[in-house]
Amino acid sequence: MTTTDGVLTVHELLTLAAIVNAGRTGVPVAWETASGDIKTGVIRPVQLPSSGDVRQAEVRVSGTFEHLWPIAEVVAMVQDGTMALDYVP
Repeated sequence: MTTTDGVLTVHELLTLAAIVNAGRTGVPVAWETASGDIKTGVIRPVQLPSSGDVRQAEVRVSGTFEHLWPIAEVVAMVQDGTMALDYVP
């Protein structure tokens, strides 16, 4: 997700909207770790900073452990297929 110049592509915007919606409804997600393992959890509402700048937001996923990622990282994971929203085993 482009954060340095403040410009989002349409694809990034649609992915961001899907992530925010998934968080609002608490859907199951799955993601691939750096070691190639598949982890699952439930995405939680996107946490906005006090500035309200969505580019600085964080995404929390509850699984065996609580995972917290910058929104830009989650957008990249969804776009490259290493995270699936609304995962059904």
